[in-house]
Amino acid sequence: MNALVTIVSAISLIQGSASLESPSNDIKALFSLDKGRVTVELMRGNAVLTEPSPLGIVVNGTDRGNGIGAISFDESKVVKRHLELRVEKQSADVSWRESTLAASDSQRTKLLIDVRLFDEGFAYRYRLPNPETSGKCEIEKEESSARLPLGSKVWTQDYLNANLANEGIWSETPVGGINGVRSGPVTVELPAPNGFLFISEAGNYGLDYSGSKYLILGDRVQHWFAHDPQGFTIAKPNFVSPWRVIVTARDLTGLVNQTIVAALAPEPDAKLFPQGVRTPWCRPGRAAWSFFTRGYHEGNATSKDQEEQFIDIAGALGFEYNMTDEGWYGWKNGGKDQWQNMSDLVQRGAKKGVQEWAWIYYPLQVNNPANDWQQMRDFFDSLVRVGVVGIEIDFLNSESQERRRFYDAALRLSAERKLMIQFHGANIPTGESQSWPNEITREGIHGLENNLWFGLSGQHYTALPFTRFVAGPGCFTPGYLGHRQELLKGSSWPLQLATMVAYNSLFLQSPLAPDVLEDALPPNSAQRDLVRALPVAWDETKVLPQARIGRYAPFARRKGSDWWIAVLNGDDARSESLDLSFLPPGMYDAILISDLAEKNDGWRIDKRSVTNDTRLTIDLRASGGFVAWIRPKR
Repeated sequence: MNALVTIVSAISLIQGSASLESPSNDIKALFSLDKGRVTVELMRGNAVLTEPSPLGIVVNGTDRGNGIGAISFDESKVVKRHLELRVEKQSADVSWRESTLAASDSQRTKLLIDVRLFDEGFAYRYRLPNPETSGKCEIEKEESSARLPLGSKVWTQDYLNANLANEGIWSETPVGGINGVRSGPVTVELPAPNGFLFISEAGNYGLDYSGSKYLILGDRVQHWFAHDPQGFTIAKPNFVSPWRVIVTARDLTGLVNQTIVAALAPEPDAKLFPQGVRTPWCRPGRAAWSFFTRGYHEGNATSKDQEEQFIDIAGALGFEYNMTDEGWYGWKNGGKDQWQNMSDLVQRGAKKGVQEWAWIYYPLQVNNPANDWQQMRDFFDSLVRVGVVGIEIDFLNSESQERRRFYDAALRLSAERKLMIQFHGANIPTGESQSWPNEITREGIHGLENNLWFGLSGQHYTALPFTRFVAGPGCFTPGYLGHRQELLKGSSWPLQLATMVAYNSLFLQSPLAPDVLEDALPPNSAQRDLVRALPVAWDETKVLPQARIGRYAPFARRKGSDWWIAVLNGDDARSESLDLSFLPPGMYDAILISDLAEKNDGWRIDKRSVTNDTRLTIDLRASGGFVAWIRPKR
């Protein structure tokens, strides 16, 4: 896994406690026993990041983390790994200290806990010391928890709105102020000045394991099998659980740049992905998308004529892709079947430099596992045969063990055919796009399409970069630039454009209005030039000062020598001053796109020269925004 391993001395331990320190000794994990239960506490210096928190797992009716009389670590090692990345930055060097903790009663070792301690966080997973004689492992529940310090604030998404997929509304509550099951991941604002926590899972694929939501009881955040409430069975005598992850970030820039989830992901299969995440056919890009402005309002299905129009929009804006949504598989235009009509779209796009993606419905086209998913293999083969390069599979709506088996099959079978893939109605990413670079993005977001029904608050827009998007790329479908107020729902064009910059997705699927080329992005305009140049993969990402989760989200992102600023504002209008001191010395040309006071479906476009001494004053509407494209003077 391109890693350098250094063996170091054994970890400090006594009969009832054991501790592990990160490579720079910045973070310490203290394991101890509380009435026979294994617990872990995280500290940075004298600051408590998590209180002693229970660990354990119930396997075949036995709680393997309880009734423990002694714990000990084996010899530890420091591992250094170089990561090739694609979203917030393109690479990182990561190191951690790892060991395995043995939890024993008076007769035997009951549980092994693999532990990795990073300077930016902590991860652990479970396995058994010996195979089960029954030949199977019935997993009932985990005790895996983090207990939060008093005074913390917890950000989660509403489970009642997300009991199938992870598409809840993000909100905060003081620790102890909420009880019940919530959708994650979980972001925690610790008492000042201790920074932030991010609680999630990593590597939950290829393990035959159920997914996590989170049971919150008082100060305790516990991994919870909400979609397998009675547990699940792994038909093997042993198992490896997914990694349970707690990122510990000093500031919001550290939070959004976390690399722990990626570092825990296995390397891509070299036969399927000979250049890893840089494998050429796994190509990030931007896509036009018709459903938001056309398909939903016209029979819940798109037409071939509409898709031709959106292919032309994508071509005019230099977008790499068009996403053909629901209904295409029923087309019978001109005596042609759906495959011949799809082939026509592929050929039309090829003339404009636009490749074709296709939406498919999980319960209809690809959900039958018989004969190693023969139905899915046949459908994928047909897509490849007509030249489609990517698929969106929708309405998965579960994190159960059974549905996770589907994810594993879809990733494998699409990769074997060099098909890119994204999942909608999906679980939160756990590193899949790092091990399977053909997974370009996934949903698991209460995204812009919800403006069709409910509307999104400024709080939701400004919480997402520090909550859901920390886990991995997400399909929000950002960037509606039309005049229909029932689709804008009070948001402004600059906010919509800012989401295209600030939200992480290697497949930027944008619901552009049919009149976008004439109005919002007319020919020869500065804003059209900006959108044509917009990257989806970045070299550097910074969160600017004054940022507050759910209230104000200002970002600076670099691609090459160009810098992009995206500001998302919450529910209250405000004026802010942007400090450009992050720029290297020199003169720059800037295109600035700002809110209008008098209306939300328009913007002010300014051009000016700036340096790293410049301060920009911006006036933001409620649910407003700001975007700047800053380039060195030529």
